[in-house]
Amino acid sequence: MAGRDLSRLFMPAALLSGIDLSNGAAIRATLDRADLFGANLAAVNMTEASLLAADLRGANLTRTILRGAKLDKADLRPGQLVIWVADRKRVQDKATDLRGADLSGASARGADLERAALSGANLAGADLSSVNLFKANLSGADLTNATLAGAKMKGVLLNNAKVTGADFTGADLHGAELRNVNLLHAKTDGTILTDAVIHKGRRTLSEELIVALDAHAAWVSSQGTEGARLELVGRDLGGIDLEGTDLSGALLEECNLTRANFTGCRLQLARLAKSRLIEARLTGADLSGAVLREADLSRAVMCEVSARAVELRSPDGRQTGRTWPTDLRDARLGEADLRGADLRGARLTGAYLVYCNLAGADLRGAELDRTALMFSQLVSARTDP
Repeated sequence: MAGRDLSRLFMPAALLSGIDLSNGAAIRATLDRADLFGANLAAVNMTEASLLAADLRGANLTRTILRGAKLDKADLRPGQLVIWVADRKRVQDKATDLRGADLSGASARGADLERAALSGANLAGADLSSVNLFKANLSGADLTNATLAGAKMKGVLLNNAKVTGADFTGADLHGAELRNVNLLHAKTDGTILTDAVIHKGRRTLSEELIVALDAHAAWVSSQGTEGARLELVGRDLGGIDLEGTDLSGALLEECNLTRANFTGCRLQLARLAKSRLIEARLTGADLSGAVLREADLSRAVMCEVSARAVELRSPDGRQTGRTWPTDLRDARLGEADLRGADLRGARLTGAYLVYCNLAGADLRGAELDRTALMFSQLVSARTDP
């Protein structure tokens, strides 16, 4: 059935579990209450289709066009697939995949999108009132003028999403990630943001920096096809508050970042070589694959940082089998607080870690040639292979 034109098809309550309709069309089709469990609907044009209360668990809806579609009370939770391997049953959860889908103007009131993959999806103007988006991934999604009033969004990923004009009235975003998300032009009356990762210091930044951060957010979410990489080489940014932002791939070499706040910040593959980060706050930051060679991190607070090698992926997101280690060669970390830090595979050759607190840190596989570790606390630290 792949590639077929089924526009205006009228099949409410149809049993279509596992069907392959990819690359076809179902414009204004009526599939209310239909069983589309595990169906392949990738790149199907379903403009103004009616899928009220349909079972779409585990369906593949990548790049599907659902403009103006009706998905009220549809079930888009992960589908539980049963796989038999060598006469053994294995149950596997498969998330409903809506990556890059176009749901602009769609109605999905009360739909269940728990753990759904919606990164890069277009939800501009969509009605998602009272929807369940528990731990869904909406990174890079366009939620411009979308209605999410009363939505259940605990643990949702909204990193780099566009939310101008979005209505989050009464929505529960407890523990959500909103890196590089500007909520200043969204409605947040009664919104629960307890324990959410959000850039609270945005108002303290200059207009120039805010514009640069927004451009970087677009660059990250589009994998470099939009926006512009953040490049601030040699700048004096002492005391800057960038808590909770996504600075993956940013160029911040030879900067003064003394007492800067990078708490919970994502700095994967960022370049901070020779920068001064004296007494900087980096608790919970992700430094995977970052370059900090010859950086000065004296007395920095780096509890629970992740500085292990990052897995490199191809432009389409596929695994390459290659990794890029975090580079801390010749860095100065005297008196730094590295309790619980993950430094597996990190390059620490020639680094100065005198009087550091490395209690509970993981140093397995780290390069420690010529590393100075005198007078450092290593209680419960792991250094074995």
